[in-house]
Amino acid sequence: MLSNSFINRCIRETLSGIRDGLSRFAGPSSSALIFSLKKDGPLFICDPQNLLKGYEPKLQALYSDDNDWCKPIDLSSPCSQSYNYIEPQANLQLDGLISHGGSSCPVYYQMWFTEHHPNICSLGPTECWLEHAVLRFSHDVANESSLYTGISGSFLREYATHAVRDSIIDKMESILGIDINLRIYPILDAVLGISKTNEEGAVPHGALIFVEPRSLDSISFLARFLSSELPSLHNLKHVRKLLQAVEYSERTLVSDGRDIIGITENHPPNFHITADFQGKFGYLSIDNEVICSYQDGSYSANTHKAKLFEVEEALLDFEIEPSMRNDMFLIIAALVHNAETKNLAAPLS
Repeated sequence: MLSNSFINRCIRETLSGIRDGLSRFAGPSSSALIFSLKKDGPLFICDPQNLLKGYEPKLQALYSDDNDWCKPIDLSSPCSQSYNYIEPQANLQLDGLISHGGSSCPVYYQMWFTEHHPNICSLGPTECWLEHAVLRFSHDVANESSLYTGISGSFLREYATHAVRDSIIDKMESILGIDINLRIYPILDAVLGISKTNEEGAVPHGALIFVEPRSLDSISFLARFLSSELPSLHNLKHVRKLLQAVEYSERTLVSDGRDIIGITENHPPNFHITADFQGKFGYLSIDNEVICSYQDGSYSANTHKAKLFEVEEALLDFEIEPSMRNDMFLIIAALVHNAETKNLAAPLS
């Protein structure tokens, strides 16, 4: 029989790990949980920072007595008794919040919540963060107090790189399937290493793309290394020097995840990961979708761009066509963000 004190400890440490980890990754964050251990058991709300305050009517409507809010696991499956056999639950689509939940044998229903910050690059890593919280809580409840290790909170507190990796893997598998040769963790380590490597005091600029080895033959190279002379991706100083050949241009370095293959000017086919170095910070993207940024040796959800709320509000005061207002905002935003990238002053008056 699971004690209330054990469940409370699991939840407290997991909520704390999510809150601390996401606060470093995306800005000051809160976390909350709605869960039920058994199908016919009570539904509990754990919300120590009042994150769900104001959502009571919506939550009451969602969690009605008809039990449609939970899609339970398939108990006929031979894996159904395992803690990691989890049936994903639908995102609650609450404005201003990110949520992720699941159902498993140890925990009938759980839904984790955090803020949706307006200036984050992508929802993907945060959703993966909450997805892992679902797995950790199911694991801890399954192990019970006698086998509880207490590492869930600590692991979630340091989950940033793992969340970025999980988000990339999700997108890779949706595009390429499971037959993938790119190893993501070495790529993420190399990107951070290059971002911290200056060349004669200059911070790195330029783009480095990573493609599946089977896609290399479809790329039109401006220059390509001989197979016997490929610079290793993890020779950071060498890669940093090579990056000078593509800085402030449309050219990009090309890597297969292990070595630098050459330089191209064309957009690579199919799936590719891009590390766009912009000096003291940079962006990691899949195709044209930014996943996260990086700075000071760590990954972050920060867009590093001015929000321009005041400009948007000022434009609303003018009686002009909505399309023209939108075009004006995009032009102003492009000017300001370009000035930010080049460390120039961009006063607005």
